[in-house]
Amino acid sequence: MSSAKKLADCSLDRRAPLCWMKQMVPMPDSVRLATDIYFPALDGERLPGAFPVILSRTPYNRKGFLENALFFARHGFVVVSQDVRGRFESEGICQPYQNEAADGFACISWIKQQKWCNGRIGTMGSSYCAALQTAAACLNPPGLSTMIVTVGPHSSYHSSMRHNGTLEQRFLVFAFSMAASSKEAAADPKLAAIFNQAKEHVWDYLRSGPIRKGSTPLSLLPHYEQFAIDISTHSRYDEFWQQPGFGLRPYLDQLPNIPTLYVGGWYDTYTRATFENLLEHGCRQTAPVHAIVGPWIHGGVGGQYAGDADFGPEAGKNMQEISRQWFCQWLKDEDHGLNVRRKIDYFLMGRARGGSATPIYRGGTWHSCSSWPPPGCRQTTFFLHPEGRLSSTRPDDSDGKSSFLFDPANPVPTIGGNLSAMPLPGGAFQQINDPRFLGSGDGLPLSARNDILCFVSEPLKRDLVLTGTIKAHLFVSTSAADTDFTVKLLDICPPDENAPGGLAINISDSIFRLRFRQGYDQEVLAQPGKIYEIEFELYPSACIFAKGHRLRVDISSSNYPRFDVNPNSGEPLGQHRLSRKAINTIHLNAKYPSGIVLSVMYEKGKS
Repeated sequence: MSSAKKLADCSLDRRAPLCWMKQMVPMPDSVRLATDIYFPALDGERLPGAFPVILSRTPYNRKGFLENALFFARHGFVVVSQDVRGRFESEGICQPYQNEAADGFACISWIKQQKWCNGRIGTMGSSYCAALQTAAACLNPPGLSTMIVTVGPHSSYHSSMRHNGTLEQRFLVFAFSMAASSKEAAADPKLAAIFNQAKEHVWDYLRSGPIRKGSTPLSLLPHYEQFAIDISTHSRYDEFWQQPGFGLRPYLDQLPNIPTLYVGGWYDTYTRATFENLLEHGCRQTAPVHAIVGPWIHGGVGGQYAGDADFGPEAGKNMQEISRQWFCQWLKDEDHGLNVRRKIDYFLMGRARGGSATPIYRGGTWHSCSSWPPPGCRQTTFFLHPEGRLSSTRPDDSDGKSSFLFDPANPVPTIGGNLSAMPLPGGAFQQINDPRFLGSGDGLPLSARNDILCFVSEPLKRDLVLTGTIKAHLFVSTSAADTDFTVKLLDICPPDENAPGGLAINISDSIFRLRFRQGYDQEVLAQPGKIYEIEFELYPSACIFAKGHRLRVDISSSNYPRFDVNPNSGEPLGQHRLSRKAINTIHLNAKYPSGIVLSVMYEKGKS
């Protein structure tokens, strides 16, 4: 039987036994990385010749990639799975994100030199494993031919580890988790017990204040402690954040001109990054850049559920099969009908109502377009008015404003949203205090808090279709030297038989730290009482606000524990020891017209 016939048979028979081997691949500094290699085989015999290669690098144990490795090997690819430096069986010390570009480049270069590689290499992976791909791509390694980047960063400073100046505390949780799963802990049961206990009490450590040297058990593994301190104290967009492992934003012009698939979710923590990668990468090259964005959470790509919301079976995607088609088209030149040049497949989340297997049923449909936002969208501003009104009419009040007291000791709890790496569920939830969330268990609606300003529209006369960007444009003042402002967009569903009290469902949100109002390369403290104009992006979305529903915008100054709480003291970030209450004010008048700007695909009649 010829090699071609054997390969064809192998591709058709997914039960065919496979061959694999382990190697310790040397890096330029002689550190060796544990690597498993899976080969196409038939009847237990490795098929001869060279094949296209799929690479996955991970800090979470390469053996977890086994199912995907077997799948792709059975379809005629050599599959390489590697533990990153300092993790599991790889040598060296793990310094999260900081060695990944050079190590990824070296690994791809090594693969290209192997006799079993035909010179065409694709990469895949999600979250940290997505960052590993783009880190290597920033150095343009020879042989890299395509990427599937699933829920990965664009700039860790702007919309990942930090977010509009605040710290996303999931990465502090990540540091504790990495320490608990470290090879050092695996080799020492006493050390493992310490870190497992620390991971269980991570909220207590984070509540106690910034992580300082020696203040937590992370000091027992200084490389993880230093990571936590670095992301907390590098408050400006400096050279630390411009390392290639922290996102491709500074390296867009150096990326290889290769087909790239970005995969994201409306309730994923990297939603902004997915579109930033798509648009900024796509406009710089001729090779296809494509995106698939569903109603998914981080870790739930391809599913139909996000938090308490059910989007119906149509929301599901077989991402493994989609990945197979992608790699076959771009690594094997097989025609799978992927017309993907600047094309976006996105899920338009539908009308919300109670019922189904989860408390919230939304449904929705898939759509495709060749640009983003889709053609026909227009920017529509909904203005904030005194007494909690939200309207497309500009305010005419001469001195309208609303104030609240922000107490850092009593932050607004996180209820769902774009979460990851935290022992908290992400996705869409009724916005009431819920024991599933930290500091939230009395069952009262969030709108009952005095430190949340709620602005609600009249019932919509027609469906309103939001598709694209969401921006907050606010005029603010504070009594403090520094503070934060949060904005959340909600769908207010009227009562029905399944939800007699109605529903308040989170669609998108964001936060902004006032000291960065003049840019992220400088910190300028506020003058108490002075009015400042600020603008920042929420996570993009695609959602129908149905006829009879209302839009609601909630404004406050905290979203905990998702984001670190501003102490309002003006001290250096990540080093503060003081905490003060602040009176924060939103100005809502003809001179200072605060509002939220939505990308509306179409608007039938007045809303």
